[in-house]
Amino acid sequence: MHQKPGAPQYVAPPEWLLRAVSAPSISHFVQHPDVRLHYRSWNASDANKPVLLFAHGYRANSHWWDFIAPYFIDHYRVFAMDFSGMGESGPRAQYSPEAFTEDLTVILETDLGPATVIAHSYGGLRTLRACADRPDLIQHAIILDSRVRFLDVDSGQTISTPSPRSGSTQLHPSYEAIRQRYRVLPEQPLPLYDLFEHVAFHSIEEVEGGWRWRADSALPYTLVECDGSALLGRIDVPVDYVYGEGSSVVEPWRAERIASLLRYSRGAICIPQGHHHLMLDQPLTLVAVLRALLNNRPA
Repeated sequence: MHQKPGAPQYVAPPEWLLRAVSAPSISHFVQHPDVRLHYRSWNASDANKPVLLFAHGYRANSHWWDFIAPYFIDHYRVFAMDFSGMGESGPRAQYSPEAFTEDLTVILETDLGPATVIAHSYGGLRTLRACADRPDLIQHAIILDSRVRFLDVDSGQTISTPSPRSGSTQLHPSYEAIRQRYRVLPEQPLPLYDLFEHVAFHSIEEVEGGWRWRADSALPYTLVECDGSALLGRIDVPVDYVYGEGSSVVEPWRAERIASLLRYSRGAICIPQGHHHLMLDQPLTLVAVLRALLNNRPA
């Protein structure tokens, strides 16, 4: 069985990428009655700085922020979390939208909140729910390309229940074999190979008998928040909404509607040439947008 390389196998990494991924981080774990949760920090000892927490999308992990988060340590105490069943967080016996929101609030309650939260895709939906349910834990949220459903236009499920599992229990014979199968969903143009290589490397692990994805195979295919209007209408926390111009998940009209329903929003912010996974195809633009939003945070 071939061994996993000791580090991602970059081809031509730019200096900014190497500088970011070279920033040291440490792991933290918090034991909840239902699950052991993992999160990482880059500068946890900087207690005089406000907290900034990054939350990833579905079936991803905290390493998706490795080339984004370090650019904020000068002004923030920076953390990134793993939702249950993903990354280094443990699996749950049963998954639900409420359980994933609980992951976020448990980590914030441990010693981070109240915090600013930057969240992508499904992590953004869980953050919106936390903004509505636990506004004491979140001072400001920035939501990245999260699809909020609306009852009057979105058909399908009408309740927040799990769908069939999304993962495969298949083990692969080598790191190289499983690495060749790695894809992001939805697929999109990925102009910089080394970013893709970095997230792929951290999404694969060796177990007895072979190699597998670093996500629980029992994770449902999706968990739906159905009534977006009701959810957004309950939020009193300042929330900014950012989406990609070429996103296959969030249409421009949907982004505008989401922003219009948020009580303290500065409108939908579109990243030109960005797709759903903004940190992969427009990383430096994303850093610039996030810095601008954080530096001019609404009161």
